[in-house]
Amino acid sequence: AEALLDRTSMREDGYFDPAIVHRRWEDHLSGRRDSTPALWAVLMFQAWLRDAKQS
Repeated sequence: AEALLDRTSMREDGYFDPAIVHRRWEDHLSGRRDSTPALWAVLMFQAWLRDAKQS
């Protein structure tokens, strides 16, 4: 998950604001907020995008 949420890659791709995503990720990991659905969507998109770039 950490590799898929790489701030530099996310900034270069331009689809998500890395600061917002990482804030949600940190809150999720700490237990302050359950962001499973949102984070899952971002992770799956990032995985798809990484795969599409390699094809």
